[in-house]
Amino acid sequence: MIIASLDLADGPLCSDVASGQALAEDGECFDVSSTMQTLKTVLTFASGIAAAVVVLAGLFCLFTGRGGRIVVVAAGAAIVLGAVGILI
Repeated sequence: MIIASLDLADGPLCSDVASGQALAEDGECFDVSSTMQTLKTVLTFASGIAAAVVVLAGLFCLFTGRGGRIVVVAAGAAIVLGAVGILI
């Protein structure tokens, strides 16, 4: 998710491409405002961080047998943040 969010941040807006202010390298552009593009980037980046917490907490839970609630909460946060970041 972190790599996807950073890739989204590099694309030009469709309005900039249409007016000639920006050139789409791969022929794709984003039909959202720059604020919305920034919000999507932040949400998907946060989703990736939450997913990393899930991995670390899962390993902690695996070795100690404690902390299962942290894994569930972090997994839920990763899913929700990722879904909101994609759906916006």
